[in-house]
Amino acid sequence: MLKATGLTKTYDNVKALDDVSFEIKQGDITGFLGPNGAGKTTTLRILTGYMIPDSGEITYNDKSLEPNSKEILGSIGYLPEENPLYGNLRVDEFLTYTAKIKNAYDLKELKEIADKCGLESVMTKTIDTLSKGFKQRVGFAKTLIGNPKFLIMDEPTEGLDPNQKEEILKLIKEIAKDKTIIFSSHVLSEVRQIANNVIIINRGKIVAQGNSDKLILKHFKNSLVTLRTDAPITKLNQELKKVKTVFAVDRKSKDRAKFSEYAITCSNPEETSLEIFKAISKNRWHLIELHSQSQGLEELFKELTK
Repeated sequence: MLKATGLTKTYDNVKALDDVSFEIKQGDITGFLGPNGAGKTTTLRILTGYMIPDSGEITYNDKSLEPNSKEILGSIGYLPEENPLYGNLRVDEFLTYTAKIKNAYDLKELKEIADKCGLESVMTKTIDTLSKGFKQRVGFAKTLIGNPKFLIMDEPTEGLDPNQKEEILKLIKEIAKDKTIIFSSHVLSEVRQIANNVIIINRGKIVAQGNSDKLILKHFKNSLVTLRTDAPITKLNQELKKVKTVFAVDRKSKDRAKFSEYAITCSNPEETSLEIFKAISKNRWHLIELHSQSQGLEELFKELTK
């Protein structure tokens, strides 16, 4: 388990982190979200021991990072946003060099990592000649050397094309079975795709943490149903007042064909949609559109980081 307790960090009288606390259980993939300047990179650097907090504590499996840094850092794989590589080295030379620095040189293991990261075809190529996607794979392979139990990654898919992103995300998910992973990202769909938990930070404070689906349900107790019909507004309101799950009706627009669009706030979108359909059919009004709008991680993020 990775646990942060009461982390604070100040730069030039500006609090980058303000009493940040969270925990990540073994085997979890946690997406770390926040606007630019919210404190994501600072937090990740503190987790790796690269930066020292003004106050607070980091523990890995109940061992504090500060007095046990040499022992603990060997169990951490860190992929910073900049992904520093030695461009003049070949891929195999760089991975061998990294393994020897980590005292983890094992030719068989290096080959397995290279194969896992899809580097077989570029092992003898100079890193500077590689595409952005392959450079990211090399950085990822470097992170896996020594079989670290904790992986900390800062924007691991930044700058990659959609296919490359998909490959990196698939790789993260594959290796997550016996590791604890935290990664930052601006792409919420990526987080939703592979993370089973999220932490949202805003202005140096944690504003939400936990399972994304549970957070969404907890935060958004009401849903929206979109309706487009030619029903007279007065009669439509009379019908909707009979529906117990409807809380509010907001007329959004009306076109030249006399069809109006409504946003209906309700507690149960499926039941509400069924009752609306019954009312439309009973009164023989025309129905152009009827669908529910579920709130998602993007809406939650926007709401909490205003």
